[in-house]
Amino acid sequence: MGRLSVFLVLVGGSVLAALMSGHGFFDTTECINDSCHVQVASAPPGILFGLALFYFLLAYPQRESMVDATRVVGVWRRFGAFYLDFLAVAMMFGPVLVVPHLLAEARITGTFHWAFERDFVRPDDWLYSLVAAFAMLAAWFWYYYRHGRSGRPTFGQYILGYRIVADPAAGKAPEWGARVALAFIGMCVWPISLIFALRKPNKAFWWDAETGTAVVRVAPLEEKP
Repeated sequence: MGRLSVFLVLVGGSVLAALMSGHGFFDTTECINDSCHVQVASAPPGILFGLALFYFLLAYPQRESMVDATRVVGVWRRFGAFYLDFLAVAMMFGPVLVVPHLLAEARITGTFHWAFERDFVRPDDWLYSLVAAFAMLAAWFWYYYRHGRSGRPTFGQYILGYRIVADPAAGKAPEWGARVALAFIGMCVWPISLIFALRKPNKAFWWDAETGTAVVRVAPLEEKP
């Protein structure tokens, strides 16, 4: 399956699901002094698209490719892939993860709605939001770890033409779990990570070398002579 086709499925499907949902999905609580506002929403189109995208993630065929050692994977290409992967994970799991909060509200009010907002906080609001946030972090970890262990590029990596491989010069087996964890930390301090990467000829981030992995550009076989 070509890169453009995968891009259209991911981005086009996300836009279509958002338009059909009307209000998207979110679980937010904002408080200023003693004034609080709670908003929670999901929708069947978003959940159905998330399930379809999850199946697509497991099943779509990627074109065979070969390493192109003549080109470097720039940092902006990696940031672009990160954004596409962030969108993919959010669309797959986000609409489902807010449903428990909707069910809890329905249990109290006696009526289920796909969206609600109110100007006060219930004692367990923070718990549902916290569980959803940690579940999303776990989903991101699983997503990157699964792709790393399988040697299969993520959505973003495949679309932007690179992949993560074991670094033969590292002298050790790649540490895929540690790589994901360190990458999360590195993204939290992304300006520092970016500065160090830009100073290197291969534009690698520090967590690449630390975990025995390397980033390489690839090209579909038909693009190579």
